[in-house]
Amino acid sequence: NPHLPGAHMELGELLYNSTNEQLQAQAVPEFQAAIADNPNDEKAHLMLGEAAAKRGDTKTAFTEDSRAVELQPNDVDALVELGKVLMSMDEEAKAQEMFEHAVKADPSNTVARYRLSMLYRRQGKTAEATQQMADYKKYKDMQSKLEKIFHDMRVGSLQKSADDQDEPR
Repeated sequence: NPHLPGAHMELGELLYNSTNEQLQAQAVPEFQAAIADNPNDEKAHLMLGEAAAKRGDTKTAFTEDSRAVELQPNDVDALVELGKVLMSMDEEAKAQEMFEHAVKADPSNTVARYRLSMLYRRQGKTAEATQQMADYKKYKDMQSKLEKIFHDMRVGSLQKSADDQDEPR
């Protein structure tokens, strides 16, 4: 069923994240098909914006990222992507709003904190930049520790399963 909800979006993401450039090029039509099936597919708008930014089409990136934020005002990925586009358009005040909103929506988001820190530094707001960078490092360290814990849990679980299979019955 070509109109199965989410099918075009899922296929588009697979294609977009491919290492093959020919497959990557096929992602945009899939995101467009997802929007044709569901004009309120926020993730498809976001991916179209990301693809447009990647190829240097700032106008389309702005339009699609803005639509994604309109549909899901607290989606941190959409806020950060729109903030990046606004930065490329020299709209620092609006970009700052997006990054600050992203940090409020998800205080542990390292990308939003890093971007906000860089923006503050660019604006000469040294104390604010330093605080955002300190928070960025704190959350980045926490993420690394959590990743290690989850890795160790998976490896331990796999080892236990292997040990259980080796036991005689």
